[in-house]
Amino acid sequence: MKLKILHSKAIALSVLLSLGVLGLSPISQVASASPNKTSFSKEVTGWKAKQTRLTASQKSTIRTFVKKHKSSAASVECIAFQNPRATNKEKNRLNKRATATCNEIQRQASWVTTSSSLLITDLKRKHGQVRVKLLTGPRDDSSLGTNANQCKITSTGSGWNSVGFPVTSRFGGRENWKPLKTSGTINALVIGIDFPNYPGQSSPADYVAEATKKNSDFFETMSYGAVKFEYTVLPRYVRMSKNAEAYGLGSWNSGDYRAYYREALSNAAAEFEIGGYDVAYVMATPQTPSSAITSGPAFPWPELTADGIVPLGTATGGRPDPENAFRWMAHETGHLFGWVDLYDVSGTVNPGGSRQSRFGWWDIMSMNWGTFDLEINGWFRFQLGWIKDSEVLCFQQDKLEEVAISVSNLASGQPQRLVVVRTGPQKALVIERRSITQYAPMQNNPGFAGVLVYEVDGAVSATMAPVSIVRKSGFITDEFLSSAALKTGDVASVAGLEISVISESSTESFLTIKRSK
Repeated sequence: MKLKILHSKAIALSVLLSLGVLGLSPISQVASASPNKTSFSKEVTGWKAKQTRLTASQKSTIRTFVKKHKSSAASVECIAFQNPRATNKEKNRLNKRATATCNEIQRQASWVTTSSSLLITDLKRKHGQVRVKLLTGPRDDSSLGTNANQCKITSTGSGWNSVGFPVTSRFGGRENWKPLKTSGTINALVIGIDFPNYPGQSSPADYVAEATKKNSDFFETMSYGAVKFEYTVLPRYVRMSKNAEAYGLGSWNSGDYRAYYREALSNAAAEFEIGGYDVAYVMATPQTPSSAITSGPAFPWPELTADGIVPLGTATGGRPDPENAFRWMAHETGHLFGWVDLYDVSGTVNPGGSRQSRFGWWDIMSMNWGTFDLEINGWFRFQLGWIKDSEVLCFQQDKLEEVAISVSNLASGQPQRLVVVRTGPQKALVIERRSITQYAPMQNNPGFAGVLVYEVDGAVSATMAPVSIVRKSGFITDEFLSSAALKTGDVASVAGLEISVISESSTESFLTIKRSK
């Protein structure tokens, strides 16, 4: 299923395709309540019991129909009606039939730009009947999944960043502070620093070359090409005033990291022009051990220096391994885009257990020291507009009965990347499909790939992991949450809903979402 949002004139057009013997029924025209909206219905028959592909005769019937009702633009919905006792195999067949019908209409009519297939239980309809509706015009699609705005939750949970919309609403704890821009080129400055007891030995440019390239490549991929980074590296190390250990930053969350960061900016501004950049990365010489200066946080606050304002930044100790340096840089850069940590910063969600118990190793914002899956989740990409509204299938929980949908690989160029069910003013259920990629090796085990289902709760503090993977039946609890993705036959139940994977290919999964009994 492919979905886009469409805005044009208000004309509605319905076609009924049902099981039976091939034949054409008369066209009936029904005037709607709106004077600008007209509805047409038509039946095309000829489906065999196990048929999922259109015959030549059915294609010809569709060709005649869309040619007669050609418009400047249109969207199409294909709704299959099922028996309440339909098996998963039958549901899968009906979903494929409806999807094939929509795809055929789009193939024949380039002016049909949006399609969606739904599976609905309706005792008044014959099992296997498929209703196709061509629509052009604004309407309320909250029950049919095509209005992404209705899934953009708000967030009142404490913290300087937010899982709600817009991501800029509380960035840095201030309304007037802005995160990194989400499109175009981000101009970044790298400030190499050293200490009296750990003087720099190689050039800063050589030290950070691989990490900065990896970071730029990573975000260009995560943003589907929307952003890239260009780096300027100071030509020599900037000397700090004290030995590294004197800063008291040898363990996580210790000392005054902001004072350390501000001193580095001040010392750099005394020698170089550091104003005019979008973000600054302060990196200690690779000789500096982590026991002296550990990995630092992101700073979403503007800092005034002698050479102007540095709007955003982050700082760290020595990162001699380029891969390690890249993962630190990417994680903190994620915060500067406005994303929350996906691990439990507070340590109160799972006392004595793993801080990654909510999202496992499925995102660099949850675990940036491992490599199981570093891909940025779909919700965060949706927040920044990297996943467009037209690529999101959005449902309202109170209007959802049962739908059959498909979801494409999150990393792919396919349009249907994200499914969202809004379950409350500040809550949403998110469904996406993970696959093995350059940034998600998954231990080179395709068995870990599949449909990831997780909840987003805007009322939860940003320090308490407000995004949580939904456990499926038979879930194996390990540090990775490696078995979290749903495969064919798997079911996950949450928020009064049941998500079932019916079938899958290498590029997409077919699933149903319905109310739990």
